Amino acid sequence: MPIYLIRNAGTGIEKGTCYGRTDIDVSATFEDDFAALLPGISDLNIDKVYSSTLKRSYKMAEKIAEALKAPLKQDAS
Repeated sequence: MPIYLIRNAGTGIEKGTCYGRTDIDVSATFEDDFAALLPGISDLNIDKVYSSTLKRSYKMAEKIAEALKAPLKQDAS
């Protein structure tokens, strides 16, 4: 069973700023970032999507799950 890891969307925070687990929202280019990602994952057999509770991770995971018609599980650990 392959596992695919996809990094969260950009945040728009100044480069070099360390924000760690601070719950920063996605940047204004989020929709464009997702549109660029979608062709690369649309043919993959993804049957579940997992995400942390951070906005920047969850919003991307939610869009992926919706596009691929896969269930989304959120995990706070």
